[in-house]
Amino acid sequence: MCTDENENLTNERERLQGVVEGLEESLAEVREERDEIRLELRKSGAQWGRILTNAGRLAEGASKVERDLRGEVGNLREEVGLLRGRGGDGDSLMSGMESGGFVGGGGSGGGDREIRELKLRVRELERNIEEARRDGRGVIEMAEKLAKLGRGIIER
Repeated sequence: MCTDENENLTNERERLQGVVEGLEESLAEVREERDEIRLELRKSGAQWGRILTNAGRLAEGASKVERDLRGEVGNLREEVGLLRGRGGDGDSLMSGMESGGFVGGGGSGGGDREIRELKLRVRELERNIEEARRDGRGVIEMAEKLAKLGRGIIER
């Protein structure tokens, strides 16, 4: 019986050694995968940083464009006001333009045409400002989402 027990124990020991070797191989593979994932996360973190930096630059650019467009609209309003003899009062100028008071007023045809062109330009610039605002908000929202996602990835 001692021989049978020794043989059984030997077989069990060999089986367990095979299991241990298999587990050690699996452990090595898991560690390798973990190291690869950590490396990818570091790369992703750097990418997120660049993305956030670029998003900030885009937001700054959008606000600069908006400021520039506002300045141009103000200048055009002032110029149109001077042409209409109303001075630099942009509100009264725009209300006069909106009501169409400059059309068919019996003034010079060239002046009316120029005023219409300026009015169209002012409207176009105002639309551009509003679009820049929306784009700026969208960029900021996207940057916040990217930052949140980046923090989530880094925390893992």
